[in-house]
Amino acid sequence: MDLVQLIYASTVSEQFKESDLSVILGSAKQRNNAESVTGILCFNGKNFMQCLEGGRRQVNTIYANILADERHQDAELLTYGPIDKRSYSQWEMGLVPQEALTHSLNLLYTASGQFAPYEMSGASAEQYLRAMRTAIPLL
Repeated sequence: MDLVQLIYASTVSEQFKESDLSVILGSAKQRNNAESVTGILCFNGKNFMQCLEGGRRQVNTIYANILADERHQDAELLTYGPIDKRSYSQWEMGLVPQEALTHSLNLLYTASGQFAPYEMSGASAEQYLRAMRTAIPLL
């Protein structure tokens, strides 16, 4: 099985409700565990940035489901490619909540100092998520 990593950004649509976040996280953890996919999700109330790691077919299928989900819009693939090992092997899906998105980490990777995934290159997005992994306790 080839391991791949996919990082994307998206914006919530009008169909998104605040209660959807816990539903999304719960189903992601369950599905990802069954498919041996790991990752991290950052959310600021408006934008998502998510990293998925696992087998190529499994990651592609999950991303296709995300693209079809009416709660997301303006999805943009930031980076996709093979990896030698996982960065998030302990998490079916870790959530970095809005209040934990710190200005200092945002300033390292964006021009605005705000959580702005559309402003990040693929390499910056990957480094940002790894920094979040070590700096912020996940839910």
